[in-house]
Amino acid sequence: MKAISIKLNLEVPEWVDEEKFAARLKRIAGKVIYPEKLSSEDVREIFGTFEEEIEPVDVRKMEKKRIKWLYSILQ
Repeated sequence: MKAISIKLNLEVPEWVDEEKFAARLKRIAGKVIYPEKLSSEDVREIFGTFEEEIEPVDVRKMEKKRIKWLYSILQ
């Protein structure tokens, strides 16, 4: 994972604790960058996936045809 350092000068009141502010800012950034839940649309966009309609295949029927063909060439 890559670490990025961001330096930012903000003007805040004197009573703001810098360490607590930085910790909260990191926590907020973590939730934005690594959210706990993602919608299916977000996942599709991130990973580039898509939906596709496929026809079911009867594997047993295909296997029967293959066995008949093998048997026919062996006779």
